Amino acid sequence: MGFATPSPVGLALSLAIKASEQAVALRAAINESRSVSPFGPSTNVTLDTIAELYDYFEHCMTAVTFSFQALEAYCNEVILYKAPEQYALKRKKNELLVHPTELERIASTDEKLAVVLPDLLGVETPRGGKLWRPYQELKDLRDSTIHIKSHDFSPGVRKPQELNISSLFVRLLQADVMSWPKASVALINYFDTDDVPRYWVDPVVKKLGIKPEKPKTTRSKQDRPSRGNRP
Repeated sequence: MGFATPSPVGLALSLAIKASEQAVALRAAINESRSVSPFGPSTNVTLDTIAELYDYFEHCMTAVTFSFQALEAYCNEVILYKAPEQYALKRKKNELLVHPTELERIASTDEKLAVVLPDLLGVETPRGGKLWRPYQELKDLRDSTIHIKSHDFSPGVRKPQELNISSLFVRLLQADVMSWPKASVALINYFDTDDVPRYWVDPVVKKLGIKPEKPKTTRSKQDRPSRGNRP
């Protein structure tokens, strides 16, 4: 069976955006009522909209996970197209010469976005810029979703000073859901390169209303690493 292979990045983003849009619609359908807790006045989700609440959480978890997966896939796609056969990966004071497939495996997503991609594409790192904090917030929620711990679903609040300890579900309920795919797309668009297929990027940027932020070039195009071997 033959077919045109889809973009893993595009598929992940499509899932994330659809899930975000569904979550936004569900959030509007969740009813709340005032109540009293041991710590004073509070708000409860009404029993008649518990189903909508749980559906909302499902879509949020999907949106967070696939927004981050889109970034991971994009980083690896750039490495596939741009990394040389032996890439010098810095580890503290040492350098490891690694094959692109090894680079994909051992470098963290933070490292790829902040160091590897800027190096391969000859642009400034986004770390420390205005795109980095939304990415960190996305990563934090994604980690809590994928590697969920007991405090993420049961923070065990016993004292008033512990009220600021929010479970994963409280954080999802208070979140700007559309900010997750936006954070992902904004970083992908930051690393604009003609060497990596991106026919789907511009329509998504327009759809999400993202104002493009382009990095400063750190070296000439001729000085950038040669394209890696595409399988």
